[in-house]
Amino acid sequence: MRQYRHNSIPEAHQETFRWVFTASRCQKAPEGKRQQGSESKLIKWLEHGSGVFWVSGKPGSGKSTFMKFVANHRKTAEALSKWSHPLQAITSSCYFWSSGTDIQKSLTGLLQTLLYDVFRCCPPLIQNCCPSRWSGEVPLGERWTEHELRATLERISEQPEVPFRFCFFIDGLDEYAGDHLDFCEYLTTILNRNIKLCLSSRPWNVFKDAFGQDEASRILIHELTWNDILLYAQNRLHRHPRWRCLALQTEQAKSLTTTIATRSQGVFLWVFLVTKRLREGLTNDDSFADLERRLFSFPTELEAFFKQMLESMPSFYH
Repeated sequence: MRQYRHNSIPEAHQETFRWVFTASRCQKAPEGKRQQGSESKLIKWLEHGSGVFWVSGKPGSGKSTFMKFVANHRKTAEALSKWSHPLQAITSSCYFWSSGTDIQKSLTGLLQTLLYDVFRCCPPLIQNCCPSRWSGEVPLGERWTEHELRATLERISEQPEVPFRFCFFIDGLDEYAGDHLDFCEYLTTILNRNIKLCLSSRPWNVFKDAFGQDEASRILIHELTWNDILLYAQNRLHRHPRWRCLALQTEQAKSLTTTIATRSQGVFLWVFLVTKRLREGLTNDDSFADLERRLFSFPTELEAFFKQMLESMPSFYH
């Protein structure tokens, strides 16, 4: 189940999100389109930080793709090894999914994921952290309860001489099906000197209050992806076989992708949908003026855009 959700999250587009691991001076964006110095916050936290790092962003801004990119990147492992030295850094990632099964949006599913990764990497912990299962007191194959899973993770955090440090990446807190305030309170109980959390969610007050108070340990992803979106839009449009002809007809063609990046307000899903429509326009031999009219006809808010798409379909398909 976890692998299915992980695989369903799009891979980061080539060249995007690399600002996480590079100096902030390499970033370029229009004035007011990014948080000054925010690009380097996460790498600093991975190398030296503790507690919680919170990745927040608008719906469709690419939070899950970003979390998958960071959790799987070799430079993340290198950064965490600096934090954990001389101990070994162990990571686990979990992606909540409101459209999935009950287990994919539950605390039980989260704990099972984290414990599976911990024990897979650190088998010696099993005997001390799962005493009733190790001794056979709990029958083989009996389902784990939430209480037992909580207790097991607590034992891991209380081990006095563990040669490991743990960083857990948990995506989509807003897609968790339970009480969000209780969930936030529970997550803070996991933390200690050997366990830290990188979390992502929409910018809801419950998460902002719990995890967004430290300016150095939070980013708003939609304010950091102007360059990424520009690169993506250029790649989508410039590869169309009719783009070269359009670019020869007018120098203004180059401005189209800049306009897309600006109007997107950091929402990758909006850009995906818009570039799809513009590529259709190129196929239909639209002029630059036609494409520009198309672009400005699209609502910048996702909900309004989806409504427009539905209303443009024949009523038979509604």
